[in-house]
Amino acid sequence: MDVVRPGHTVNRWIPEAALEFLWYNADRVLRPGDLLWVDHFWCRRTDLEAIYVAMLRRLAYKTIKWAVADKTIAAAGNTAKDEVYLTALLQKPFT
Repeated sequence: MDVVRPGHTVNRWIPEAALEFLWYNADRVLRPGDLLWVDHFWCRRTDLEAIYVAMLRRLAYKTIKWAVADKTIAAAGNTAKDEVYLTALLQKPFT
């Protein structure tokens, strides 16, 4: 694979253990230098750093692009939930 891109169905509703397995399974099929593109992953703002960023950082991939956007702006009327989107382009290390 050159790129693995989990779609909109990959988000905070997936149990942490299953999501961790998904990231490591993506790692298994990627060759050194290939890309993991996490696109429109959404979660609560408080969970982003505590759970999901730590999970992705364990892969030790190089960050090409990392963007976090407020989901409450994208979905009008969703202001009470304090949710964010994460889009990240990560490169599997060569070593």
